[in-house]
Amino acid sequence: MLSFKPIQKHTDSLLIIIILLAGILLRFYRFDQIPFTHDEFSAIFRTDFSSLKDLINEGVKPDGHPAGIQVFLYFWTQWFGTSEFIVKLPFLILGTLSIYFAYLTGSKMFGKTTGLITAAYISTLEYTLMYSQIARPYISGMFFGLLLVWFWYSYIQNPYRMKWLPLTGFVVSAVLCMYNHYFSALFVILVGFSGFFFLKRKALRNYLFTGFVIALLFLPHLKITLSQLQNGGLSGWLGKPGYDFIIEFIKYIFHFSWILFLITLFIAKKGFKRPPEQPMKRKLTWVVLSWFILSFLIGFIYSRSFSPVLQYSVLIFSFPFLLMGLFSRVQINSKLSKTALVFSILIINLTTLITLRKYFPLFYQSPYYEIFSEIEKFEKENNKGESYTALIEMQDNILMYQLERSGVRHKNRIVSFTEIQNQDLSDYLRSHKNENFLYGSTTGDHPENYTILSDFFPVLKKVKNYCGGNFYHFSSVPGDSYKDTIFHYLNNFEDLQKDGSKFYSDSLVFNGKHAFHFTTGEEYGPAFSELFKNVIQKKNNVLDIKVKAKTGKNFKDALLVFSIESGGEIREWKGEKFSKYQHLTDEWFTVYLSINAADISKSIPENAVIKIYVWNREKQDFLIDNLDISSREGNPVYYGLWRNIY
Repeated sequence: MLSFKPIQKHTDSLLIIIILLAGILLRFYRFDQIPFTHDEFSAIFRTDFSSLKDLINEGVKPDGHPAGIQVFLYFWTQWFGTSEFIVKLPFLILGTLSIYFAYLTGSKMFGKTTGLITAAYISTLEYTLMYSQIARPYISGMFFGLLLVWFWYSYIQNPYRMKWLPLTGFVVSAVLCMYNHYFSALFVILVGFSGFFFLKRKALRNYLFTGFVIALLFLPHLKITLSQLQNGGLSGWLGKPGYDFIIEFIKYIFHFSWILFLITLFIAKKGFKRPPEQPMKRKLTWVVLSWFILSFLIGFIYSRSFSPVLQYSVLIFSFPFLLMGLFSRVQINSKLSKTALVFSILIINLTTLITLRKYFPLFYQSPYYEIFSEIEKFEKENNKGESYTALIEMQDNILMYQLERSGVRHKNRIVSFTEIQNQDLSDYLRSHKNENFLYGSTTGDHPENYTILSDFFPVLKKVKNYCGGNFYHFSSVPGDSYKDTIFHYLNNFEDLQKDGSKFYSDSLVFNGKHAFHFTTGEEYGPAFSELFKNVIQKKNNVLDIKVKAKTGKNFKDALLVFSIESGGEIREWKGEKFSKYQHLTDEWFTVYLSINAADISKSIPENAVIKIYVWNREKQDFLIDNLDISSREGNPVYYGLWRNIY
């Protein structure tokens, strides 16, 4: 007769094997097609040095991270090459090992149920999966942190038995954390100080000695750290975190799914209803939770007060212990109930990961690769031999790297955005006319380029949206065009009575009979005003503004202004200088300004109003005509790997 007793006896072992298999399948899915991210390209390019000294001086010091991972990649790529899978392989392995060590550490500290639940989440959450597939110092730091705490607790648990083995492991894993990332170094400090709550007398003296050894082993890096501190942090590209940072982080962690969030809350609440068996376990629960809470608070306060450093990625080092703390009191003795719980977590996480978050299409379809694939497709399908130009807004070294690997034949038609950065795009298009214009963007810094290209190439044949980028095929050949306009408004200054202004010119106009005339001393002209919700309907919409202008020889500058106002407060403001687009003083030119609603930093109240106007701050004499305002569908997945998909 078939007996289930052996299976029941080894339920925990079977469950962790299933959890590990799920984690391995997710991490190694189509492993040969996992693309490099921008940060990985940067890291790979910074391994191309002839000596370790040059690597430190030119590849590590300007970066702002400790040298550990960059030095590892330097030797790893020299030995094995720079293909995507080879570079990512150590991090994929560490991501898998992190699942197992989350189980071991959680089980050791709080019991098998806590270990299994923690491992199930780490195996299947997008957060830990994505950083397992990125060759940067995040999943490595999480693994080293788990290793650190495993040795730390081994010593705390019994400081008088085999004391040097856990202390040696603690020192080694702490040094790995220190050289990995400065936030994983912060984690070492938090864990280190926690020992004072548990140790006494001789055990504490030995523990203090390990702290001295760790500091001593980090001394060789101190000169590099001091040099990096002089660089001023990440304020050049990383903004200060908002007060809703932690709320958005929690939404992201739980896949923007209320079901997943509520189930997690339910499991944790059930555990906290049960009093801890030992006072030490109660203390330990709050200690491990404090590691995450303090990591966040220190990063947040430092980012708000000094230099921005807080990102989702740097909280990954303490993240497993947030889970362990939440589930620390969950104890399930029934094998069937435990199995049902683990399978429920795996199924819900996987379902939301694949269907709600669309993780694999988003992460695997990188614009750094897909833009070149689209150009190749166009060349293969271009049976009529229509002329084209392809403009790619991408970091030059990444562009050249991908061009060398791609099958694009007509490389003379591939234009880097840096080639035209000294002139605006409209000026470039006037002198480079083809039937088709292919535009690929990976930066998002110039949303107005879409509007400029539409003016020169009115037919939009193709749109492809990626996480972190877009591809557009514009054409000047008449035909069916992709329609994405949501709202449109045009003030051509023809209706004098409606506009209610006396400052008009009917002698110098762009078209029609009238234009608006800013006279000397006149600071503001007609303004557009409308409820925000009527113009911008979704978080991914883009607002495009343009106005025609004609200035004189002594014209200094003016601004095309966009603002959002509510309750007498300006919630958002942006202005574009006329001088950016002015080239000839005796001709009409167009000033462009585009706003991606996804980049608006503050939450917008229901009664918020959009205002658009020209600010003649120098109070000069000039003309404007055809104030054109429209909103369109944007890229719903541009920030899809970190934000909700709209």
